[in-house]
Parts: sequence; C-alpha cells; structure tokens
Amino acid sequence: MFVAFSGGKDSTVLLDLVRKLYPEVEGVFCDTGLELPEIREFVKTVDNIKWLKPKTPFIEVLSKIGYPIGSKRIALNIEYGRKARDRGDTQRFDEYINGLRHGKDGTDYKFMPVPQQLYPLVDAPVRVSNKCCQIMKKDPVNKYAKESGKKPFNGTTAQESKMREDSWLKHGCNVFSKGHEVSHPLSFWTENDILEYLYKYKIPYSSAYGDIIKTENGYDTTGEKRTGCCFCLFGAHLQKPINKIQSLASSHPNLWEYCCGGGEFKDGMWQPSKGLGLAYIMDLVNIPWWDEDIITERDRIRQEYQIKIEEENKRKCLTQKKI
Repeated sequence: MFVAFSGGKDSTVLLDLVRKLYPEVEGVFCDTGLELPEIREFVKTVDNIKWLKPKTPFIEVLSKIGYPIGSKRIALNIEYGRKARDRGDTQRFDEYINGLRHGKDGTDYKFMPVPQQLYPLVDAPVRVSNKCCQIMKKDPVNKYAKESGKKPFNGTTAQESKMREDSWLKHGCNVFSKGHEVSHPLSFWTENDILEYLYKYKIPYSSAYGDIIKTENGYDTTGEKRTGCCFCLFGAHLQKPINKIQSLASSHPNLWEYCCGGGEFKDGMWQPSKGLGLAYIMDLVNIPWWDEDIITERDRIRQEYQIKIEEENKRKCLTQKKI
C-alpha cells in the first residue's frame, strides 16, 4: 500500500492514521506545479515521500484539452454536449447541456443540467474539460501503482462532491475490483472532523491553512479553507463570500497576476499565453476574481483582454469576407 499524499489537510490526517498502524507505509506526492508554495514546502518536511511528475504540462492541458470550471460533472456535460452539437446530435446535446432525459416509462425529466450561471460556456470560444485532474494527478499515481504493485489509500471525502458521495454510497470505503483496488478511509469524515483531528492530536500541517481555531460551530482555519490546485476553477462559482482566486490576490499576488492575466485567441479559441487568462473566462460566467483593494489591476487586465477580443472579432470578419 501507499498513501496518496497531496500535502493538504485531508491527506495529512490520512497519512497520520495509516502510519500510526503501519509506520513504514510510503506517501506518494504528485508535483503538478499547481500547488501553493506552502504546500510544497510542507511536503518536503515529511519523511518517506515519493515525488512524481505528470507527463503533460498544465499549459498544454488547458490549451489542447480544456479549462476545469464548474465541477467535474458540469465540465464533462459542457464538453460532451458541444461535441454532440457539432455532429448534429440534438438529443445528446439536450441530455448533456439541458439535462433532458427520457425515462423508460416514457416520461421526460431533468437531471443535472448545466447551471444557468455557467451556461455561457456552452457557446464561448473556450475549451472546457474535466480531464485536468486525471492527466495531472491520477495518471502519474496510477502509473506508479501499476509499476510498483502497490495499492493506494486516498484521502477523499464524500462531502467534497456529488460524484464522490455517489461513489461512496455505491462502493463503500474499500474497493476490491481487480486492478482497481483502493481504500478511502475518510469517506464519511466531515470537514470539521478533519480539523478537529489535526487540532486535538497536534498534527503538523501546511502553513497555508493558518491556525486551526475553535468556533461556535466547531473548527475553522484562519488561512486557506481548501488548497488543492490553486489555479483550478472547480467550485469557484459556489464559493462565498470569497473564492480561491480572490484569495490569491491578497495571499499570493504574483500567482494571482499569472492566473488572471494573459491569455490569447489561437485558432479561434481562448488559451494561456503569458498567463492563464482566467479573468476573461470568469467574467463570462460572472465569477469575481479580484478584491476591492486591486480595482486598478482588475481594470487593466480587463482592458488587455478586451483588446484581444476586438482583434479576434476583426480577424473573424476578414475571414468571412474572404469566404
């Protein structure tokens, strides 16, 4: 066995639980380059950690495959719905985008349509995909598991997403399918359980979270609430009152600038260039990406991408005239 160790608070708890029983179990960290610097520094302090690297660079994933936004399910629906539309399959388009399903009894019903807020992405010149996590994290870890013959402990919880909840309800904490054996011992743990464990047993954790404090409702952190990939937009439309990109503006301004600025149109599609260009995408779906102390920087970045939009529109007009 090995512990899939991200350096975040959940996998920190998992590593401690496993090593209390089996001290020699190895931790495996996938160095994607997308982690907060405090996370990487913390991982360096932990013994017996195997560092892996993804085969495909993040920029290439965004450019050729798509941006992670909404959730894994929403991103999949947008990607597959657009492909269905391109091949003229209106029924599949309605299923993926509008959630229109046809029951076996002949009745129609709706199931997980693309939310209204994120609907502009269906027609926007932006590639959207849920494959980033698979390519950047899961593939390197799966490759290591296959080559080493070891099976993983994962620190995922059912509370994190509907897909993980559904998976836990279907399989439980342990999966024994041949070739896909995995253990998820924290599946039924809550966010509060994780923080209480770290607090109660004085477990070292990444400084990105700040201090763990007791509150009227349980436990909280004075720093980041969740870490993960700091450039990922999954869940950003639901985070209140401040999302992870806004948080970067004050905690890591250089990362925020790289994250929100830049971007360009290439072959008619928006993609990274001298920055990831997230500001353009987040404005499309009305997700704030700045705080009130950096209005000047916000307006500058918007002005820069508006110029690129105008240039792209001119290019399209010239192309149409030639045709």
